[in-house]
Order: sequence, then C-alpha cells, then structure tokens
Amino acid sequence: MTIEFAFNILMSIVAAAIGLIVRRLFTQVDDMQKLTQQMRVDYQSREQALLENQTITKALDRIEQKLERVNDKLDRKADK
Repeated sequence: MTIEFAFNILMSIVAAAIGLIVRRLFTQVDDMQKLTQQMRVDYQSREQALLENQTITKALDRIEQKLERVNDKLDRKADK
C-alpha cells in the first residue's frame, strides 16, 4: 500500500463524511422550513389576534352599557 493510495482512501472517507453531514444539515433545514410553514397555518397572526381582541372588547363594552342601564332602572325603581 502506497502513501498515495492511503491518502486517496482517507480523502474518500473524509469526503463521504462531509457529504453525510451536509445532507443531514439540508434535511434539518427543510424540516425547520416545514415546521415554520405549519406554525403559520396553525397559529393566528398578530393582526388577527388584535382584530379578535377588538371585537371581544366591543362586545364587552355593549354588555357593560346594558348592565349599567339595568342597574340604573333598578335604582330608580327602588327609590320609588
């Protein structure tokens, strides 16, 4: 076995290892991209959350106004 032959074998092993590592890294990047895309589908955006929060706040304000009117009517009725 010559030094050149041993060097070629060593370089082949190193190249194969680097190839496996690079392929594994690309697979992980692809998995992360898929996970990111799935998160965009599963979770609401900040704008959607803000809009939903505003809708709920308006509904609660209307309920509060109605309760205040009922309370005022009860107070007037109790004063009679």
